[in-house]
Amino acid sequence: MPPLNLTCYILDADDGSVRTSPQARPRSPIPHTLDLPSQHRPPRPSVASLASRYIGLLDQELALQWVQKHITLLGGDPAKVSIWGECVGAGSVLQHVIAHNGRTTPPLFRAAITSSTFSPSQYKFDDRIPEALYSEVVAQTNCSSAANSLACLRDVDAGLLETVNVNIGTSGFFGTSVFVPVIDGIFITQRPIEALKQRNVNGMCIRIHSEL
Repeated sequence: MPPLNLTCYILDADDGSVRTSPQARPRSPIPHTLDLPSQHRPPRPSVASLASRYIGLLDQELALQWVQKHITLLGGDPAKVSIWGECVGAGSVLQHVIAHNGRTTPPLFRAAITSSTFSPSQYKFDDRIPEALYSEVVAQTNCSSAANSLACLRDVDAGLLETVNVNIGTSGFFGTSVFVPVIDGIFITQRPIEALKQRNVNGMCIRIHSEL
């Protein structure tokens, strides 16, 4: 693996945008979602095979693939794409940095920067905490008795899902987030801190910035 530069500076950008080299600066906003309605985390093992894992992050990955395919039409260089995010957006950037065990193929960006990085505890998808959260969502949406809880959840009214999201989200400790990314073993294979220590990362230049 080529040497990793952890101190280089990357162009500033608006929240959730993608920017190329200084000579050509087309921007493409990529939304980030980390809450219940986005189905960001994989479901419990009993229904995991029925679900597309990490829908929110896969949407973002598709957007980055689109950038690679079309950025030359905007005067950009696909080999010089940088991604940037702030707070929760920074959390999304971090997930893409460590995605696929740092071996996303073909590469989607050269550099990544995060500001005020959202980096909560990240459990395996079948650990007791994610399992308990899934069970609570199922209970509050009246899907506990369903033969297929995931199918039931997909039919639940969006308004009820929003209410459940708020109810469970506000029940957590102050200053923490309840619905967070997990280690699914496919898209994300290890905790971010371990991936960074072992340099299992995508991109040649990474800068992680925190505001105190």
